[in-house]
Amino acid sequence: MSTLTKPAPPASGRTSAPRGGRPARRKTSLSAHGEPMLWLTGGSLVIGLVMIAGLLALVAWQGLSTFWPVPLVRFETAGGGATMGEVRASERYDPINERAAADEAGLAAIERSADAEGQVRRRLVRTGNYDLTGQHFRWLSDFELASEDEPEWGLVVERLSWGRFYGFPAAFRVDGKVVAEDPARAPAERAFAAHELTRLGLVDAAARAAKALDVGGIAESADARTDRAALERRAREVDAQAPRIEALLTR
Repeated sequence: MSTLTKPAPPASGRTSAPRGGRPARRKTSLSAHGEPMLWLTGGSLVIGLVMIAGLLALVAWQGLSTFWPVPLVRFETAGGGATMGEVRASERYDPINERAAADEAGLAAIERSADAEGQVRRRLVRTGNYDLTGQHFRWLSDFELASEDEPEWGLVVERLSWGRFYGFPAAFRVDGKVVAEDPARAPAERAFAAHELTRLGLVDAAARAAKALDVGGIAESADARTDRAALERRAREVDAQAPRIEALLTR
């Protein structure tokens, strides 16, 4: 005799296996796995690295440009004046006050320099010569200028006081005697210029050494006396080259 049996029901909390024998995977949200936070922290890290790289690039650009020499430009103004220096910045602005104070010729000059929006360019020029002009920088607008050029023999001198000096060499002297007034007259004068620059370097070194000494009458230290003796010895060596340079000049 045969008996019929009924399959047992599945256990509580369990799901029956689907057809094919593979167990069903429970569907969970991405937030349960923490994936949104992973993307958020990863994106924040990338943004932070880009900002750091950009900041380093900006500091390098601004810092290295300080040591890069810029052309020395001589400007002649429409009023007949002249100034020389290094252009440090440039911008465009609306010359409202200049228009209000200008006469007919000045208004015409402003309009010639203005763009379609009525703005003109102005440049910040480092003029130096503070002991003569009382200012280190000056704004120059395009409508104020008659011409500009880059002089071949424009000279920039770094001084211990009063800042930079801009000008032209007037004459070359040896022991008070003028040996050349034209800087480009002959190659020998350029050798003489190197000789004089060496002398200037010695003077600068001597001035710096003098600052380190006590000016109140206290005896000099052994190091100070050694430095002064070395400077005097080097000055005699440079002066010994002067006859040879004078001989080149007289050929």
